[in-house]
Amino acid sequence: MKRYSFLLHGAADSSPGGLSQLKAKIGAAFKLSDAAVNSLFKNLPVTLKKGLEEHQVENYKRVFAQMGALVEIVEEGGPAAPQGEMKLAIEDPIQTAPIPTEPKEAEAPAMRAEPKSPPPPPPPPISTPESIATDVVPDTEPEAEIEAEPADISVLGFSLSPRALAVISGVLVLLIIAVVALFSGDDSAEKATIDDDTVKKIVTEQTKESNSARVKGAAQPDSVEPPVALTARTNDGISASDITILIQDKKISEIEFTLQSIPPEKLTPDQVVAGVVRKPWIERAELTASAEAITSELPANSPTTNRITFSANASGRAYLRDDQGTGRAISHLRISGSYDPTQAVVTGKWMIADSPENFSASPFAERVAGDKFHFLLQGEFTATRAP
Repeated sequence: MKRYSFLLHGAADSSPGGLSQLKAKIGAAFKLSDAAVNSLFKNLPVTLKKGLEEHQVENYKRVFAQMGALVEIVEEGGPAAPQGEMKLAIEDPIQTAPIPTEPKEAEAPAMRAEPKSPPPPPPPPISTPESIATDVVPDTEPEAEIEAEPADISVLGFSLSPRALAVISGVLVLLIIAVVALFSGDDSAEKATIDDDTVKKIVTEQTKESNSARVKGAAQPDSVEPPVALTARTNDGISASDITILIQDKKISEIEFTLQSIPPEKLTPDQVVAGVVRKPWIERAELTASAEAITSELPANSPTTNRITFSANASGRAYLRDDQGTGRAISHLRISGSYDPTQAVVTGKWMIADSPENFSASPFAERVAGDKFHFLLQGEFTATRAP
């Protein structure tokens, strides 16, 4: 059975307000403190859950998409080997051979010798009092040297041995560390816990609310206008984009944006030899701006215009390629424009970049390090109702 990891990359709305709203929603839904939520967003992306099955992944996607979060689902590798079943290879016992003994030396043949007469014995020594005194062995052994113990140390009028002083010093250090940890007030150690039961509960509540809204809509079919879908397809020779805008009750409720760059022409052999490098291009980028990330400004009280201006921000994945290989990056989308509620036409501009800081730059694309890219693309569009 396949298992998946659920990663949080941040807020779909990259503005400071969108991030604050996402933090508040996650904290309220999972009953987390501000410190726990902040620790969750400290090092993004962060893995919220591992080992999820497909039905669990769908629940997590539904919950966090409703909150406006930018997430990623990654299929995990093969299942880890269960504990207790790993077998160790045991080597064969070492065959010990008897230790060879050195061969005995061959006995030399006895040599015959002519018998000789023994030498005459030496005369016996003459004992004197001095010699007797020098032949006596003392009965007492030399005394062993005794190592002197270090002197005691006086501390606040108390005499302590060095060993006791070392023990007391160690205990004091441990007490100081415990007191500092107790009163430091470091809330960063508090970790956020995203549990399956809470996710299931949220999904159940969302389902009830959705069913309730459907019942109300069925009871009053004329109270809500059906959404109108406007589409735009652009191709400026550099990139091709598909934009779908949903308008309901004269408000833009959702914007879907898909982009694909047109690859540069392949290099000729002479260009390759000369070291010419093609600029990177976006193979695919998909971003969605929900209603929470779209702001609209009603027209002024003027009889000459009925147009409503709007702006939207979204974040998503972008996959790039160049002659060195592929890479991916978090991409940020900014769309702005205007529309007339009485006419099914929306006009505007779009910009997509690896960072909002690049929105003020001119269009470019470059590889910076490893599989990381910097880029900015922009264009204009006119969305109309599909025929």
